[in-house]
Amino acid sequence: MTDAFGNEPLSADAAAIFAELRRDPVDSEYVRGLVASDSLTLDISLVAVIRAAARHHETAALASRVLVERNPHRDPEFLPDFIRPVTLARARGAKWVALFTEFFLGEPPPTARQFGYSRLRSVDALGDYTRMAKHRFASLRLGAMLGLADMADLMALDPVAGGLTDRSPRVREAAADAVRRLRHAGSADDVLAHPVHPLLVKALGDRQAKVRVAAARALGSLGDHNSLREHSHSLRGEQAELDQILNNQIPPLDKIWQLDDTT
Repeated sequence: MTDAFGNEPLSADAAAIFAELRRDPVDSEYVRGLVASDSLTLDISLVAVIRAAARHHETAALASRVLVERNPHRDPEFLPDFIRPVTLARARGAKWVALFTEFFLGEPPPTARQFGYSRLRSVDALGDYTRMAKHRFASLRLGAMLGLADMADLMALDPVAGGLTDRSPRVREAAADAVRRLRHAGSADDVLAHPVHPLLVKALGDRQAKVRVAAARALGSLGDHNSLREHSHSLRGEQAELDQILNNQIPPLDKIWQLDDTT
């Protein structure tokens, strides 16, 4: 039995997964079950869903993330073509298309993180996002910070540190949030010993309130209350926020995907 979505026929199993992943809201327990399943055919069904869901970006992204969570060392062939547009264009001999795409989109594009690209160990996500963090367009540098935050690797702190001094306040804010998320990749002491720490402290005096708050929350999450008290004069406009942080009442980070519970 098959059904059709987009241009791809789907088996009954794949069609059922497609329907579940399209629910709004998605059933987190169902997704958790997919990640933990030992089914020998599940990966095939998930790949079919990704290929069939060209007009359902969120569904394809979720199916892809589940695949990566199931095996982060898998071959990246399951990713949609637009995740590696520059490589594809060059492979097809489209030199000018490759140059155009690299200039405006970078590689991978910012949406790649939604597909679990940051957690995929068969690609050089760290190298890709490190290059993207230096892109001329702030939107791509922002995408790099968001991708690096999801890497679960303290090596990502090096390019994230550069983001804390970016000329775009959105990038600086995302970099502070990335430090906060990456603290789960190792010990707080490792993060505090990294050069990113003094940059976080400096960000407490940023001219943008959102950056100051993000930096304060990151330092609070790392347990560095001493720096917060020492530089409390920089946070006079955020005194209520500072009080909450010092009382370990820090709002959770936005979810990267359905099963993300990073605080």
